[in-house]
Amino acid sequence: MVDHYPDTGMFLLHYAGWLVAGVTLLMLMALWPAWIVFGWGLWRRLHFSLFALALLLVNLQLWQWRIIGAAVI
Repeated sequence: MVDHYPDTGMFLLHYAGWLVAGVTLLMLMALWPAWIVFGWGLWRRLHFSLFALALLLVNLQLWQWRIIGAAVI
């Protein structure tokens, strides 16, 4: 294990975690237009907001597991 550490899968998981963090940032930035645009119903706005909140909680879990925010090397 020492010869092949960190594994390729570990690098891919690290970068996938940062991809999820980027998508979460985009979702959080899209919350403002989702709430001010005309034509969206309340249920759709709440669903969008809950999904953005769920992504935020996933990011907090990835941070706690040190998948994002820690050096892989």
